[in-house]
Amino acid sequence: MHIDLYRNVEADKSRLGLGSCEEPSVASRGDEATEGVNLPKMQLLIALCYHLQRINGDSPFFLTSRDAGNLLGVPHTTVYCWLKSLTNPDGEFQVLRKVKTGSLEERTANEYLYLSLTEAHRGK
Repeated sequence: MHIDLYRNVEADKSRLGLGSCEEPSVASRGDEATEGVNLPKMQLLIALCYHLQRINGDSPFFLTSRDAGNLLGVPHTTVYCWLKSLTNPDGEFQVLRKVKTGSLEERTANEYLYLSLTEAHRGK
């Protein structure tokens, strides 16, 4: 499933349950992944990934740092660093697993799994 993040940013925020707030509600997400993250926009990125995973079920979701940066209103280079942090198995906030690396040449996005949700679906 592909979501056109450029089409209408505000509508996508609303459709994904992000509304116009600066910080996602941890209670509405169903886990504690954003606790301890002091950057509101990074919390929104985590919530975005959570909702993209919910939409895709057990299948990976596509996300580029440029799309996420446009949606969150931050530079794509910042989102790139956040995604690296969120996929670092030795990191404090690993909530994602990058399952496929995208390609600028082929115009494909990275593919991710949101770990807490996908592992819950598998009974882990």
